[in-house]
Amino acid sequence: MDLQESILSRRSVRKYTSDKISKSDIETILKAGLSAPSAKNCQPWELIVIQEQKNLQKISQVSPHGAMLKNASFGIVICSDLDKAVNFEYGVIDTSACVENLHLSAHGLGIGSVWIGVYPRMERVEKLQEIFNLSKNIIPTHMMAFGYPAEEKKPANRYDQDKIHWEKW
Repeated sequence: MDLQESILSRRSVRKYTSDKISKSDIETILKAGLSAPSAKNCQPWELIVIQEQKNLQKISQVSPHGAMLKNASFGIVICSDLDKAVNFEYGVIDTSACVENLHLSAHGLGIGSVWIGVYPRMERVEKLQEIFNLSKNIIPTHMMAFGYPAEEKKPANRYDQDKIHWEKW
């Protein structure tokens, strides 16, 4: 699948088969995430990969929107290291770019994924810091679930001319 097709056909997938994803494919996805752009190339992201069912169950309870993690092949908690980030806000932006790369890489491999918000919900941030015993400079900003799709999602045409402004508002 070429890049344009991948971008235009990617959808959030919340239902997965029980098939496990190979370590090789997980590493391919991780390499893409770590290749994201970041402010001043500071690369503040830290990724916690979760494959054990008991741990997926535990993090699924952090967010009311995290139920799909229970049936995922693996999950990732994406964190920003404030000691590396330009500042807190850019750390959140940088980890968001990482998330998009993770999504697109997974989709290109035929793997479904969904983005689960953590920051700015401080109760979610604090719960993940507690679960993983993170130092205060490590801020969980996002979670993601990954698995082979057990649902088919058609591409959505989201191109809207009314949102495009040429040279002026």
